[in-house]
Amino acid sequence: VYLAMTGGQVALSLDASEANGHAAGDGGDIRRLPADRPRGVVIRASADERAAHEACLDRLDDQSGGSVWRKLHQPA
Repeated sequence: VYLAMTGGQVALSLDASEANGHAAGDGGDIRRLPADRPRGVVIRASADERAAHEACLDRLDDQSGGSVWRKLHQPA
């Protein structure tokens, strides 16, 4: 989905010569999405979904001694 949304890389390949979804030297251009395309819809998590997520993070913290997710998202 990310590749399609950004309009840059059009194929998933581990071959560096095909990083843009084209074989090296084939003259393929990077495809860009039109600037006037409809914007994506943002669907926010409900209170129940946020609580379930926090419970999942609690389990990860208990099992791992502290998950990286909470360390990355701690308020400053």
